[in-house]
Amino acid sequence: MNLAPAFDYLRKSKFQVSDIAILLAAFLGAAHLLIRTSNYGPELNHDSWTYISVAENIAAGDGFKDWLQRAYVSAGPIYPLLVASFGVLGFDPVSIGRFLNVIGFGLIILIIGYQLRHHVGYSFLAVIGSVAVVTSYGMTEFSSHLMTETSYILFSLLALVQMWTFLESDNHRVAPLVLSAVFTSLAMATRYIGISLIITGVILILSEKKFVLRYRLKYIMLYSSIPITLFGIWVTRNWLLVETLTRDDTKVESQLLDYIKAYSDIFVTHTLMLNIGFDWLIYSPIILITLVIWKKKGKHRHQSESFQTDQRTQRSAT
Repeated sequence: MNLAPAFDYLRKSKFQVSDIAILLAAFLGAAHLLIRTSNYGPELNHDSWTYISVAENIAAGDGFKDWLQRAYVSAGPIYPLLVASFGVLGFDPVSIGRFLNVIGFGLIILIIGYQLRHHVGYSFLAVIGSVAVVTSYGMTEFSSHLMTETSYILFSLLALVQMWTFLESDNHRVAPLVLSAVFTSLAMATRYIGISLIITGVILILSEKKFVLRYRLKYIMLYSSIPITLFGIWVTRNWLLVETLTRDDTKVESQLLDYIKAYSDIFVTHTLMLNIGFDWLIYSPIILITLVIWKKKGKHRHQSESFQTDQRTQRSAT
């Protein structure tokens, strides 16, 4: 078997060894999850059975209802819809959820690796980042459950990638911004905590100094209007059905105060990540080293561009 043409193609293309390593890491991560769930399927809990029953009711034409025929309000509609879309074709919901997690986990590794290589600039750090995701106990553990976390992380990453593409573009095309808003909507329609993505996007746009204030406000309105509108439609439906925004078990007498307390707890533990586990102690040094190298590389690039600009100015003046 002559592999010379293949190696010659790789040598002439823009592919590097790090690209192949990242692809391999994504494949191994997906394969590991596939093998891990091959004997007994994905792990199931109370929420898993809720998603399965809602997906089965959607596929049967009964709408967003759980196994007790109660209105489904505990999470967004996207995950049951994804499972139901294949369930209509006769596939088992558990098997569908399993393969959604396997594919999502592989794509997460791939996106993180390529984004690190693009933004950090050091290929070995991108490969280390990909391997860190593959070997992360937390990632592989909840990806082996029939839950929404893997899909939510994938949609969140895609939203941030498109936002970064928009901020980096020279002509400021709004297509990446609209795509970022769409993926933000999908993340919010998967898990309610996705509202933190809107806050992140607004902060990123406001901190972009190359936009004048008028354009920053314009882009913020365009970006936030899409997910807020779609999310508003869903929670309005929840309120009309069961008089609660997100969870049926939060309906008590002091509803407003309980909502404030519940969402404050979610913001502290999930958005600010103050509920720190042991795995953060392992990966925090890698994150800090990556940020330091990234900052130094950006400073060096800025100095190099300034020097080249000065050289061109001097040549044009002479």
